[in-house]
Amino acid sequence: MSLLRGLMTRLPDKWQDKLLAKVISSEKWKTVPTFQMLFQTMELMGADRTDIVRIFSESSDLGIDFRGHAREVAFERREAGLKAEKAGDYELAAVEYQHAVVNFFLADWVTYEEDLILENFADLLDVSKRIDDLSDPPVEYVRIPWSNEHLHGRLRVPEKSTSDEIHPVIILTQGNDTVKETLRFIEAAALDRGIAILNIDQPGWGESRYHGVLNRNFQELGIFTGLCVDFLLNHSEYSFGQVGAIGFSGGALMAAVMSSFEPRIASIAMVGAALVKLDKVVKRMPAIQRRQITKHTGILDQDEIFKRLRAYNFETMLPKVKVPSLIVHGEDDSLAPVEGVRQIVKFFGGPVDLSIVPKGDHMCSDTLLERELPMIMDWFREKL
Repeated sequence: MSLLRGLMTRLPDKWQDKLLAKVISSEKWKTVPTFQMLFQTMELMGADRTDIVRIFSESSDLGIDFRGHAREVAFERREAGLKAEKAGDYELAAVEYQHAVVNFFLADWVTYEEDLILENFADLLDVSKRIDDLSDPPVEYVRIPWSNEHLHGRLRVPEKSTSDEIHPVIILTQGNDTVKETLRFIEAAALDRGIAILNIDQPGWGESRYHGVLNRNFQELGIFTGLCVDFLLNHSEYSFGQVGAIGFSGGALMAAVMSSFEPRIASIAMVGAALVKLDKVVKRMPAIQRRQITKHTGILDQDEIFKRLRAYNFETMLPKVKVPSLIVHGEDDSLAPVEGVRQIVKFFGGPVDLSIVPKGDHMCSDTLLERELPMIMDWFREKL
C-alpha cells in the first residue's frame, strides 16, 4: 500500500477529502502510484490519458470542480465523435465516443447528489448508444424484470453467428468502480475468442441504479443470478450452451457469489478478488471509494454497510462453488493482498487454477489486455 493511501485510510473522511483536494490542487498526484494505477485502468476502459491529465490538472478537488472539468472534456470528445461520424470515419467516431463515456464516468465517480448523478448518467448513456449504433457485432439491449423496474444489460454474440449455433456464454458483472459501458474491452476479448457475453449492471450499479434498482441484500444476488441464466437459456433467437461468470475486483466477488447460488453456472473467472473479510478490505479503502458502496446500496450509515459486508462469509460460501474456477491476482495488489487469496483457495468446493501475475497491481493493468484477458478467454473456451 502506498504511503499516501496508508495515511489517508487512517483519517476521518472529511480530512481525507481535504488531503485529496490538496494533492489535486498542488499537482502532487503526478508522483503518487495510486493515481498512476487509476490512469492505467481508465485507459483500459477507453480513456485518453491526455484527457485524464487535463481533468486532474485543471481541478482543485476531487468533488464538484473535478466533476465540472470531467464533463467539459466529455462533451468535447462527444463533439469530436459527432464530427468524425459525419465525415464517415466511424472507427474514429467510436474511439472519441468511448473517450467521452469514460470522462462522464469519471464525473460520476465524484458525484453524490442524486439529481446530478442522474443528469450525468443520462449523458453517459446517450453517447454510449452512439457507439452501439456503430458496433459490429451488434448490441442487444437486455431488460430483465426486477420488482417494478428492470435490470439493464448488453448481450453480444460473435460475428456471423446463426440462430442454430450453440454458443458458450459468460456473464460479466461490475466491480465497485465500473459500469457496463466502461467494459467494452472485456466484451471484445470474449467475442474475439468466439464467446458470447452478457455484460450487465447488477442491482445498485449503472443503468440499473439509474432506473431505481438498488442492492438491497445478499440474498437478492441469488435471484439476480437465476434471472440472468434464465434469460440466456430461454433466449428467443440464440441457443446458449454452458454459462460462465466473470468479474474484476468487486465483480470477481460477484462471480463467486453467483456460482454459490446457481448450479447452472458452469465455471467462473475472477481477477483481483478480495476473497477475505470484506469489511476489512473496505475499511482499507479511501473514503472516495467507500462512497461508491453507498451509491450501490442507498445505505448512508457506515456501520450498517460493514454489517451488510459481513454477510459475505467466504469460508461458508466458497465450498458451494463446485465448478472450475480461475483466479488471476496481482502479486503486488495493495487492496486485496495476494496472501489472503492463497489462503482462501482451500475453501473452494471445486478445482481452482490460481495465476499470480508478477508485479501485477489490483487490476493487473500493465498486462491485462495483452496477456491475462486472452488467457482467461482461452480458459473459458476449454471449460464451457
